[in-house]
Amino acid sequence: MAGAKAHLDRLELFMSDDPPAPENPAEAGLKDLWARTTPAMSRDWRRRFVTSTHNLMVESMWELENIDRGRIANPIEYVQMRRRVGGAPWSANLVEYAVGAEIPDAIAATRPMEVLRDTFSDSVHLRNDLSRTSAKFAKRARIPMPCWFSRSFSTVPLRKPPTW
Repeated sequence: MAGAKAHLDRLELFMSDDPPAPENPAEAGLKDLWARTTPAMSRDWRRRFVTSTHNLMVESMWELENIDRGRIANPIEYVQMRRRVGGAPWSANLVEYAVGAEIPDAIAATRPMEVLRDTFSDSVHLRNDLSRTSAKFAKRARIPMPCWFSRSFSTVPLRKPPTW
């Protein structure tokens, strides 16, 4: 766990105008991404990007700690964690860059935008979880998270998941 934390903590150094030399592909990728995207974006966008990247790393540690302890998050915790660790908020920031349409900070900070980001995140992650569930059931692999919730926190029986 200490190694994972050190790796994630070091990644934050690559979201600056003077990053150190990268020591692995993740650092090199983040350094390159920062250098290519930030010149075109405002200070507010950069702050939002750093925040979503930080949240992604913090929640990754939370997820690893739960796995290490054999702890299953309750459904509310799981959705909240997936909103941050799944990368959708981070991706939403990059969409602004990709389409050349930065959302002004005064709008990005509003409750309707927060709900829109959460909805985007929930739909991306739910679709991914259901897809993985189908594949894992087909391969008879370990039971994925949505099924663990079904088994652990409700009386809904496990069933064959939908196919796409």
